Amino acid sequence: MAPSSRIPVLTCEAALEEIHVFLDGRGPTGAKSLPLRAHLVRCPECDAKYRELVVGIASISSGARTTSETYDNPETERHVRRSLIAPETKHRLRLPRSILPLAIIAVIAILIARSGEPQVVVKSLGGTVYRGTTLVVADESVPASNGDGCSTGVDGRAEVVFGQNSIRFESESSFSIERLDRLAVRMFDGRASASGTALILFASGALDLAGGSASVVVDDVGITIESKSGKVEYSDAAGRHVLTPGTTQLYEHLRMVEVR
Repeated sequence: MAPSSRIPVLTCEAALEEIHVFLDGRGPTGAKSLPLRAHLVRCPECDAKYRELVVGIASISSGARTTSETYDNPETERHVRRSLIAPETKHRLRLPRSILPLAIIAVIAILIARSGEPQVVVKSLGGTVYRGTTLVVADESVPASNGDGCSTGVDGRAEVVFGQNSIRFESESSFSIERLDRLAVRMFDGRASASGTALILFASGALDLAGGSASVVVDDVGITIESKSGKVEYSDAAGRHVLTPGTTQLYEHLRMVEVR
């Protein structure tokens, strides 16, 4: 009798544990498993919890959330803080009261000078698209904030745009906004295609695109990059890899090996 190809069914408790393992980077793979994906599709509560954790991690790693902020669920707060993608970079700056008016004028002048510069925006191309925990309406473009955690549902597609540069994300993708002065995102899993100048960060490397186009898939096996045009480079612990147009390369996730 041939073995069954059915996807194992996870309980909510098992799904939440796998979400923690995935976001902590403690699992053997770098993307959500098929059982977890299937569970998130049919369980709105666990899907909302996953998005909350992604948003929290992205916010703290970008310095958008202070350590004094709390979450409704203490367990969520503890997990977010131990799963930081990068150390907090937000520091408070105290200015003497005498120079506060000058500081305010300077800030206003900078904002006016930058009013004509391009902005990083998140656009829904249809279906379910979340910016943080807010649903983005189809064809709506919303200004991004540093640390925004975003995700697309099984029917959703999204685009992040900065000037003439863009990254399009297919369904079941999750990512966060890393920079506001250029197109830079951190991709957790899913499929995307980039054009122009863009930086895509992963758990184990970074894709740097300079005036070209490329597509990327993050799944259970690794990171697959297809170079289509222009200069495409991928950097990881092994060094820098230059991909010529028309080539496709798979970079497998680092596997955890138990040492006895």
